Amino acid sequence: MAYIYAEKFIFSNLKSPSSAKFASYYDVKSYQPTVCKFNFIGYVDAQNSFGAMIRTNFNVTVRYEPNKDKYYLEHLDM
Repeated sequence: MAYIYAEKFIFSNLKSPSSAKFASYYDVKSYQPTVCKFNFIGYVDAQNSFGAMIRTNFNVTVRYEPNKDKYYLEHLDM
């Protein structure tokens, strides 16, 4: 579930989200530094402002708040 939210946060930072093609989940490095934090390192291919497909690496950390049943973006580096 955390990775789905991580992708949503990445989508919102792309110039052309509809063109996005994420790496296979198996190609994404993931780890859980604490019980409610999840970190993912991978790449997404998407169009830039000129329409060219480019590969962008990402490092994203999401935090889950169980009492609110909600995920929050903690860090996004693209």
